Amino acid sequence: MDERIAERGMLGDLEVRNISLRSAADKPTLANLIFDIAPPSIALEEMIWENSTKHPPRPDAPGSRPYWTAQVNDAQVVLGLAADSVTLTYISIRQR
Repeated sequence: MDERIAERGMLGDLEVRNISLRSAADKPTLANLIFDIAPPSIALEEMIWENSTKHPPRPDAPGSRPYWTAQVNDAQVVLGLAADSVTLTYISIRQR
């Protein structure tokens, strides 16, 4: 595995932190980009992508939080939410 990390950056008007890009050493097109959204974040009242799904916190996992998932082209996108179920806290984009 290859991993590249950065402490912070910007995504439009949002500050992002704890940025990590992981990819298979022999196949770099298989990658996972993960980063946290610094407060103040944005509210996601509803998803903008077709066929997206909102998942509730898992009742059997203490501290579990809700999240959105969507397939966008060849990537699986996860948008993690705070306990209020609307504030964006992290983004994961997995290319397969």
